Amino acid sequence: MNAAFRDFGLRSPLRSLVDPVPVSASPMRFFPMVEAETTGDNGGKYILKMDVGADFNPENVKVSLKDRVLTVEAKFEQKSDDGRSRMYQEMSRSFTLPENVKLDEVKSLLTPEGILTIEAPLPQVEAPKPKQIPITTEP
Repeated sequence: MNAAFRDFGLRSPLRSLVDPVPVSASPMRFFPMVEAETTGDNGGKYILKMDVGADFNPENVKVSLKDRVLTVEAKFEQKSDDGRSRMYQEMSRSFTLPENVKLDEVKSLLTPEGILTIEAPLPQVEAPKPKQIPITTEP
């Protein structure tokens, strides 16, 4: 049984009961790291970065948008060279985008390192124009 897990650089689940592996040291990523940020004060971007892993390519990842809910789904399957074992990864995450993003201009990019970047531009808000307030006098 250990040989099946060794093909993928994993440890036997029975062994992990005795000697647990920290999630950060495990080669399988069940909870991808996610960062969200807003750039620029006016007319900037809302950026969401997710580490899905280098095993994934654009054919394995699906990004969809319904209303303001952005959903990322990814599936990956790998078989060992001898065909006796396989590894399957699947994940789905949903995020609610801020109210003010331009939903029709959302873009995504997947790097060779497995970082999925989703960008949504923010509208440019006009600064209020200075206004003269007239001063009146009392009679």
